[in-house]
Amino acid sequence: MLTACVRSEICVLWVDYETPQQAYDDATLVVVGTAEPTGSTRDVLGVSMPVYVIDVAETLKGEAPDALEITPTPLTCMGDASEFPDGVDPLATDDDLVLFLDRDDTGWRPITPYDGVLSVPADGVLPFETTDR
Repeated sequence: MLTACVRSEICVLWVDYETPQQAYDDATLVVVGTAEPTGSTRDVLGVSMPVYVIDVAETLKGEAPDALEITPTPLTCMGDASEFPDGVDPLATDDDLVLFLDRDDTGWRPITPYDGVLSVPADGVLPFETTDR
């Protein structure tokens, strides 16, 4: 008797934003804040990812909900899909962050695993324009 194990996998080809301005322009919601882990997880694109609550200091684009919870965007079809770019969860930091977010049926998440989270520069000057052109 022959048996087989079939594994369902979601593969996403992520947009490569060349500049933070392109990420800002494409995001639905852009906020500055800090991330605090909730201890829970959520399934995102077939991968169990940690959930963070965001303490929003400033909304730069869109309308942030009163209680903003997000999950990191997972890599897909790249070995272990639960791994983060460079092996580091970009939300697991005490730094002030700029978050370029989109919403799908699982909730809010960074627009890509690579370009959705940016540390606020030390001088506080954001590397993109926040006004409509």
